[in-house]
Amino acid sequence: MSNLKKWLIGGLSLAVAVTTVAGLAACSDNIEKPNKNEEENKPPVTQTAEIEYQFTGLYDELIDNGFDFYFLGNMMSDGTGTIYHAQWFNGNITYTEIELEWNSETDRDGLTTFTASTKSASAGFKDVSIYAEADGSIKWQYTFQFMGGYSRTIDFIGTKNIEYNTVDEWKQFVEKNAGSSGSETPEVPEKEAIVTFSGGEGNSIEFYADGTAKIKAYGGQMTFDYKWTIENGVITMASKEKPSETITSTTKDGVTTIVYTAEFLGGNSLTFTCNDISALEGVAEKEAIVTFSDGEGNSIEFYADGTANIKAYGGKIDFDYTWKIADGEITMTSVDNPSEKITSTTAEGVTTIVYKASFSGGISFTLTFTCNDISALTKAAE
Repeated sequence: MSNLKKWLIGGLSLAVAVTTVAGLAACSDNIEKPNKNEEENKPPVTQTAEIEYQFTGLYDELIDNGFDFYFLGNMMSDGTGTIYHAQWFNGNITYTEIELEWNSETDRDGLTTFTASTKSASAGFKDVSIYAEADGSIKWQYTFQFMGGYSRTIDFIGTKNIEYNTVDEWKQFVEKNAGSSGSETPEVPEKEAIVTFSGGEGNSIEFYADGTAKIKAYGGQMTFDYKWTIENGVITMASKEKPSETITSTTKDGVTTIVYTAEFLGGNSLTFTCNDISALEGVAEKEAIVTFSDGEGNSIEFYADGTANIKAYGGKIDFDYTWKIADGEITMTSVDNPSEKITSTTAEGVTTIVYKASFSGGISFTLTFTCNDISALTKAAE
């Protein structure tokens, strides 16, 4: 091949190569390039927090007073949480919420600690730090407030098993069950009042010889228990649930008046009056010389005047007896039903009294009371 021909072919190849590069460069000008600022300004991809622990609990021991409470606690995977309170009061349900922050950590020994705190001090919430149970559940002794300062404590149990996927599902459960729960303690006859104050429209305050009183309002749907004392004609009532809450009476022109106020009444008050409180005068609270206990808060109190009183189930059972003792054996006789008698037994220095009762509806139960020293009864009987 001649040198001329080689030169022509080489030059042609170079021209084609240059043309191709130029063409590619020209095409590249038409391709849309990414905007760096636009990439930087895109919002970050967020993940929706999920429920990591769910707590549930309820409190139905005030159902006889018209209250029922339900609780739900959702601890989210982002470290936030919400506790939902449902308060049922005589058919009406109100919901409140407490926002909190939580965390769980497992140490090198395998122990998991759950902590929770909130800035909402007004909600009565207390910061907690709890060890998880062996099965991974968390048992929280959760204290809640209601009615402007009353408080109760529930077992608030948290697990990773989600029972309610939404708060609405839980509310449906509450609205279906609220007001229908409650303890199965037997129904017992109402105590007989020695003095009754009237508040009109079915409202009243009943005073009993054992130093207790009961406020009833709204046709008896709302009831609260008190203890009472009287001095120089002035009655002082102290709430059993909140002893710091007291009410005192006033008397004018022979009419004694008691005014009941509470936060839930929305600034209103209930006024009760009575024209004769003489039955309260002279009724002093007797002091027990011997007390038998069953370890569950129930008791039998014996008094020096030969009387005794059985109290059980938070005062729902409150029966009066007379007592005698002979050769270390106590015999109790019901005041309301003299044919009903109870006798004690003693073994190894412990005296035992067994109380049995049957009520309508086939309900029956047995309570066992014990005492290690009944010598004061022997002395009182001498």
